[in-house]
Amino acid sequence: MGDGYVVVVETKTSLKVKDVRKFVRKLKDKFLEFFPEFRTYRIYGAVVGINLSGRG
Repeated sequence: MGDGYVVVVETKTSLKVKDVRKFVRKLKDKFLEFFPEFRTYRIYGAVVGINLSGRG
């Protein structure tokens, strides 16, 4: 966090497309609910995985 930017990262052992979609929904729907102090910040999301799968 710094200069009006926040990066939210989720780490998964096995990462699938559905996990990325779920993360985007959670980021949109829940992040500011739990951290309203970041409402004026630009928020970036990242998902990191060890095993990647294009399925699901």
